[in-house]
Amino acid sequence: MKNQVAEKIFENWCKNGESAINHEGKRKAIEFVKKYRHEIMEELRNTDNHLAVLEELSWIGKITKYHLARNIGLDYAKPDRHLIRIAEQYGFKDVQAMCKYISEYYDERIGVVDVILWRYCNMTGNYKLDGTA
Repeated sequence: MKNQVAEKIFENWCKNGESAINHEGKRKAIEFVKKYRHEIMEELRNTDNHLAVLEELSWIGKITKYHLARNIGLDYAKPDRHLIRIAEQYGFKDVQAMCKYISEYYDERIGVVDVILWRYCNMTGNYKLDGTA
């Protein structure tokens, strides 16, 4: 889903609550997380396998778990098409390795590197970081 579409859904959800979510399964998943958010966060605090915990949640899949992890403050990058292309172009084994390398070089969080690279690609449509198209 494009960020611009997600922003509209989120705005509608902020105004209208769960009724803004038309998909019954996704709406129930949101209600579940709202109800058990403290228990879920406690489980995340007590494990090193954050991604496994997140993937157990309804409607959270193999890619979305990274996005959710980053958005709740865990240090992961989301391996979306933009970052996958950059990682491949520069010879990294995967998006996590690339963002970790850059994060260590610049002393910045992996999630921050992810957002900067993604935003650049999303705004410019360019996957080359050397200024060429």
